[in-house]
Amino acid sequence: LHPELTPAQQAEKHGPDLFRRNPDRCCFLRKVQPLQVKLRELDGLVTGVRRSQGDTRAATQILQVQETPAGHRYVKINPLAGWTKEEVWWYIISHQLPYNPLHDRGFISIGCEPCTRPINPGQHERAGRWWWEEETKKECGLHAANVQAAKFLRKHRVECSLPPTCPHRGEHLASPSFNTNLPLVFSPDR
Repeated sequence: LHPELTPAQQAEKHGPDLFRRNPDRCCFLRKVQPLQVKLRELDGLVTGVRRSQGDTRAATQILQVQETPAGHRYVKINPLAGWTKEEVWWYIISHQLPYNPLHDRGFISIGCEPCTRPINPGQHERAGRWWWEEETKKECGLHAANVQAAKFLRKHRVECSLPPTCPHRGEHLASPSFNTNLPLVFSPDR
C-alpha cells in the first residue's frame, strides 16, 4: 500500500510537518485512505491489535464485520486481541519468528517514522506514538471502529449480565482477555 502523495508532494500541497500540525489529517492521507482503497478489493483484514494496548482497543473483538465509507463490507480479524505483550513475545521467541529489529532499540509500538520514538522502561507500550499529543491521541484512524466501540462501552455503561454470584462477573469487560462470548447488557439511561 502506498499513499497517493510522496512525503515531499504532501509537504508541497499541505505544508511542512503536517504530522505535527494536524496528525489526524496526516494519518488519514498516509495510512487510512490507502487502506480504504485497498479494502474495496478484499473480503478480510488481519491485524495485530490487542486489547491490552489501551482503552481505545479494550473492546476489540476477534472477529468484526466492518464497512468502508464506500459501503464495502469485510471481516476484520484480530487474532491477538486477547493476548498480552508478554504472550506475544513468548510466542515469537519460542517459535523463533523474525521480528522488527527496532523492537530491540526500544520502539515497542512502531508507526510512521516522524511519529514514533523509543520508549523508556516502565512507559506504556504506545507512549512512543505521537508523544507530543495528548495521552488520548494514540490512534491513527486505521482502527476507528475499535475506538467507537470503546466509547460506546463507556457512554452506555455496559455491564456484565452474569449473575452477581459468578466469580467471573465483569472481568471480561475490564480485562485485556475480554471474552467476547460472555453476555453483555447495556443500560443507556444510566
